[in-house]
Amino acid sequence: MARQYEAPIASPEIIRRRIEQHFNDPLVNFLKAGLLTLLEQHETAVAAGGTPAHRAIESLVSHYETILQPNLGERFALDAWLIQDLSENWSRGPITLPCTILPLCGPEWMWQRLPWIEEANNSGQRVYAITLKGRNQLSSVRLLQYPWLCHELARIFHSGV
Repeated sequence: MARQYEAPIASPEIIRRRIEQHFNDPLVNFLKAGLLTLLEQHETAVAAGGTPAHRAIESLVSHYETILQPNLGERFALDAWLIQDLSENWSRGPITLPCTILPLCGPEWMWQRLPWIEEANNSGQRVYAITLKGRNQLSSVRLLQYPWLCHELARIFHSGV
């Protein structure tokens, strides 16, 4: 029988410190604020007699630490600006795109919906990512490939945002 992986359990203080240290770039302030709020709400619920779920919160923080490098860099800033600008302009028309779309770099263009604990309570909080082809360096930017960004944004819209 295969053993199921269980993430280690960190204290709320350690989780808070990890969030504050790793997500200190202004471009991901929304993520830092969301994770800290989630942790505070959880601690309030536990103090009121709720079941602790530190493992789930730590797993979520670990996931975002893995996909977002500590030094986001100029490519992240450029891609985030392009995504935000296109999303805001498209959302002025007949379609609405989420405001939480993170740019990632990888071998192929793709979009994904990232995990967020509050989804179960229909809070409306959704976090998406678009993986742009290339490395996380400005020298890796190929502007002739950026029409794929519009394609991936349209796929997010058609996914039922």
